[in-house]
Amino acid sequence: MKRQLISMVAATVVFVIPFNAPAIHASPLTPPEMLPPMLSGIELTQKQENQLAQLRTQTRAQMESILTSEQQNQLQAALARGEGMRNAFASIDISPEQKTQLRTTFESTRTQIANIITPEQRQQILQNVRSLMQQQTS
Repeated sequence: MKRQLISMVAATVVFVIPFNAPAIHASPLTPPEMLPPMLSGIELTQKQENQLAQLRTQTRAQMESILTSEQQNQLQAALARGEGMRNAFASIDISPEQKTQLRTTFESTRTQIANIITPEQRQQILQNVRSLMQQQTS
């Protein structure tokens, strides 16, 4: 379960979070409702923001090399409709080879995120994700 939660965080970092510095962490200039819910209450350092931005760029480039432009468009459309990451990926036709490549990419991203955030931040994110999952099932 913990692995799935961290995967969700990795996917959020790659696809959902806009990486401009003020939008990542809560600051007096950033309304909390603009933050992804799983990052509520998470304070990132400038170094962490920079590392996550670089990781996001690298991961997106890897994904763009794995998925065709049609698959990328389908994925973005599914995400725009509000489908979750898992459902969005399930809605596009991906070959077994692409699945393996994406899995490897996401595992690498997950590992790198785990090395960037602190144990306290990780615990807070996991708590936030659990709360979100409970809200969705109620």
